[in-house]
Amino acid sequence: MKKLIVTVFLVSFLALPISEVNAQHYGTEDFVDIITDMMTVKKRISNEKNKPKDEDYEIIKYEDIMREREGMKDTRHTFYAEVQQYEEEKDFPFSFGLVMRNGKIDQAYYVVFMDLPDKRLMKGDNLDLYGTLHGIYTYETVIGGTKTVPVFFVEKVLVQGIDY
Repeated sequence: MKKLIVTVFLVSFLALPISEVNAQHYGTEDFVDIITDMMTVKKRISNEKNKPKDEDYEIIKYEDIMREREGMKDTRHTFYAEVQQYEEEKDFPFSFGLVMRNGKIDQAYYVVFMDLPDKRLMKGDNLDLYGTLHGIYTYETVIGGTKTVPVFFVEKVLVQGIDY
């Protein structure tokens, strides 16, 4: 139970731009579903005989992802991003973050690293991300509006061009 509470806290905190840290969120079930789905994707990838190659991932316009009601769920995707927030918990084999595609604040992704990178990521790190889209996530901001971002399960990450 303690791990679930810590995970929910991390997920809820990291899903927010810094100016919206006190946002109100949807229920705990959403986070449990995300983590369960992440473990399913991780198992599927490890069972694949032919591991995905870089060319198996598509570059998709952010607007196209956001236009789809399901956020192009289960689509392999790659993009360049800058770390806005990143957190890992020693009791978990995965980490969470908020990244800005091409450094643009209006193109945020909530990312889940299914394996911990070799080294901790820091705000401002430039990443090439390869992974699977997992729908979209909407939360309520402190000023009463909503923010919707794609959820992305990272399968491979290059930090400043170095494979982590």
